[in-house]
Amino acid sequence: MNTPSLPAVLAVNKFHYRFSGVETYHLGLIDLLEQRGHRVAAFAMRHPRNEPSPWARFFVSQVDYADPRPSARLRAAARALYSLEARRRLGALLAEFRPDVAHLQHIYRQLSPSVLDVLAAHDVPVVQTVHDYWMVCPSRQLYLYSRQEMCYRCRGGRFYNAARHRCVQYGWLASALAALEAYLARWMRIYQRRVNLFVVPSEFLRQKLIEGGISAERALRLPYFISAVQYSPIFEGQGVLYLGRLEVEKGPTVLIESARMLSDVPFQIAGAGRLEVMLRRRATQLGNVRFVGQLAPEGARRALQTARLVVLPSTCHDVAPLVLLEAFASGKPVVASAVGGIPEIVRHGETGLLVPPNDATALAEAIAALYHDPARCAAMGRAARDYVSRAHDPQRHYEALMAIYQAARERRPAPTLEPAYPYGG
Repeated sequence: MNTPSLPAVLAVNKFHYRFSGVETYHLGLIDLLEQRGHRVAAFAMRHPRNEPSPWARFFVSQVDYADPRPSARLRAAARALYSLEARRRLGALLAEFRPDVAHLQHIYRQLSPSVLDVLAAHDVPVVQTVHDYWMVCPSRQLYLYSRQEMCYRCRGGRFYNAARHRCVQYGWLASALAALEAYLARWMRIYQRRVNLFVVPSEFLRQKLIEGGISAERALRLPYFISAVQYSPIFEGQGVLYLGRLEVEKGPTVLIESARMLSDVPFQIAGAGRLEVMLRRRATQLGNVRFVGQLAPEGARRALQTARLVVLPSTCHDVAPLVLLEAFASGKPVVASAVGGIPEIVRHGETGLLVPPNDATALAEAIAALYHDPARCAAMGRAARDYVSRAHDPQRHYEALMAIYQAARERRPAPTLEPAYPYGG
């Protein structure tokens, strides 16, 4: 029998492998809870790369939204709006596992809001961590991919702009589907009605949710956690490291232009994505840029250890990139764009430097200022390590979650976290 202090948890996310920071958090959360004695069941989509799970037999079938076949696109579109399969399979899981609370991450598209109806029918309180801007932006990034710029055209529920400007990378049909999905969620208020408490990793995102209609007392800022003790910090190193997806909104093209201005500074670019071929072509004549591809977790840690500093040149409103915490845990300062939730993590002049987005010159100047001052880099790295060890400690995160879960079970507003989480490094 479960005690109030150890609630059984249903962990729901559409992917059950390390696809992005969302999945890193989802899988890390399961480990965090299980290590402390909780019973945890997972619900997700089947995929060849999935982490092992005793609950995999309940996972929904795989769907590929990039499949060009019209029939496949039609089936995928219907499933994005409301998945009868997800409803049926989650119902079967709940017949075997009775959670005290469900903790949701991303459910749209592959799982759909149908899972919320099932949880409501079983009277399971719901906590949802929101990792992006899906409640106010159909593209989820406040970013217009067709023009490669930050975008607020859908503010106030004007989601038709997503289709009008083809804001989703897969074209007009995908953009129209995203707009329709956003309208249905807004009209039906399914998230407002079915989710008890929303958790967000940055205050910037929290304010966007409030603008989108979520009441302030139901939205709580809770930063991500990282086990800093698993990282061996080295407060020196060689080169500048970019570690992340090679996608336009992450700013790697800006980074290449900055590298062109800094021929005496070595750059290492670790990651994969749609821009990889183009970026490699642009860097062909640059002797100071080396691409190392997608790194496994251990390889990424080694790259962080050996770098002098880490760079994150985002051109979108990045919510709370986990690479910042990984860099800090490794004892490295960060040069990053002053967008989204990044300034809540990086304190300018203490744990790194902040620059305007899409400004290759400013980025180059900040990189040079740190790279050519190893003592300053080391001092910032120590401050960063100290900050992340205090503010993003797993135990602190766990204790906050227990208060949130209890509030959700008692159907009351989000609790006040004491002491309040600080901003910046």
